[in-house]
Amino acid sequence: MNSLSEFRNFLVSKQIEILDFNGWQLRVGKDTWVMIHDSLYLNGEKQNLKQNNLFDRYKKVYTDDNQSNQTRKWRGISSRNYR
Repeated sequence: MNSLSEFRNFLVSKQIEILDFNGWQLRVGKDTWVMIHDSLYLNGEKQNLKQNNLFDRYKKVYTDDNQSNQTRKWRGISSRNYR
């Protein structure tokens, strides 16, 4: 990865919740990620992205694609009670 925005896209692809991204730092949970000279730093310590369990502690965001965006179930006009 050459930029922090590429790292952000990587986290989004792993469905990890990002709290804040302002271009030079990225906050995930209580941790702060920074990229300096193509190296990622987690809370000031250089990290190796080859570790498989590096992102296991973060909260994942799940989306249900089958869920409708409609918030109210509409019934037909015949089901309304008129007085």
